[in-house]
Amino acid sequence: MRICYLNYEWDLAASTGAATQIRETVAGLERLGHEVHVVARHRQPPSRPGHSARRTPNRWLWEPANYLRSATGISAETRMLRRLGPDVVLILHALRFSGLVAARTLGLPVVFQVNASVPFEIRRYRGEMRLLPGVSEWAEGRMLAAADGVTAVSRTLSGQLVNLGVPGNLIAVIPNGADPSRFHPGAADISLRGRHPGRTLVGFAGSFASFHGLEWLERAVVESAVYGPELHFVFAGPGPGAARLAERLRVQGCESRATFLGRVPYERMPAILAAMDILLAPYPPQSEFYFSPLKLFEYLACGRAVLAARLGQIAEVIDDGENGVLYDPAEPAGFVAKLVKLASDPLLRSRLGAQARRTILARYTWTHNAALLSEVLERARAASS
Repeated sequence: MRICYLNYEWDLAASTGAATQIRETVAGLERLGHEVHVVARHRQPPSRPGHSARRTPNRWLWEPANYLRSATGISAETRMLRRLGPDVVLILHALRFSGLVAARTLGLPVVFQVNASVPFEIRRYRGEMRLLPGVSEWAEGRMLAAADGVTAVSRTLSGQLVNLGVPGNLIAVIPNGADPSRFHPGAADISLRGRHPGRTLVGFAGSFASFHGLEWLERAVVESAVYGPELHFVFAGPGPGAARLAERLRVQGCESRATFLGRVPYERMPAILAAMDILLAPYPPQSEFYFSPLKLFEYLACGRAVLAARLGQIAEVIDDGENGVLYDPAEPAGFVAKLVKLASDPLLRSRLGAQARRTILARYTWTHNAALLSEVLERARAASS
């Protein structure tokens, strides 16, 4: 099957999660024998690694500008699809309708790959932005309902889309995954461990966004100090959130207990994660946790003990006490207590880590992900023929 994969992300150099998803989706589909053509339709050129090309949008103009870009992009995307001649169009959802209209103009089936409801995410996490009441929700629901197939990364997200008017039988839930040949215990950077002899290493990787639960990371470093100096924290990721966390630890005299690596090339991430003894996936209490965290699957694939929030899909993937440990986001003291317990029990960590990797191999590789997506694409193609 010949697939045109439309990417509306602005800058994959500044969005490693999207870059990983696109790269692994393409590789998985190609392993299944499909021909995939990725077409970037972001409105700004890629930046250099570590430098975002994205400018801060006007808080009132994002919504009309988004629809204007969609309308003006229809002609170019119609010509592009006519030239490529795909059997199906796969669109990484970004609330842009140009690809849908262009595909319909040519009688091509369309599948949307959805990581989030765009207006929901903007209203929850980007309070500086201003959207008109209900407009983008209406547009998103109409657009996705007009597709031949929709994939959602979590059951919670699927429920949100149904509430927007997308038929439930149109949606397939396909979680993210990991590449176990890249993320595995043997990838560990021994030199990193050697820099902290005798310490139990606790790691976190991410963008240090507000929804990553930075207060939980601070709590882990500061409060675990009362149990002794044997824990050392390694934080990998860019952003002002990391700088704020480092400053708060400095003020509390705990800066020596944490190492901040800053932005790390994705190719280096397996070596860092596999070098840890414990990996953290903290999130604050929240309703409608719709994420499918890439870090969760990559942590588990490394065969390490994972301590994560009991939220949404995390609690579906981790069986508490079997392949990881869950904490209640409403009970801060319990989070630190479980971290300390893991730190004091190497045999427990070993057992959890081994089962964690088995979980990934059984259900959550990018190969599994591609097989499920391929079925959706094939159904869309068959239904439109």
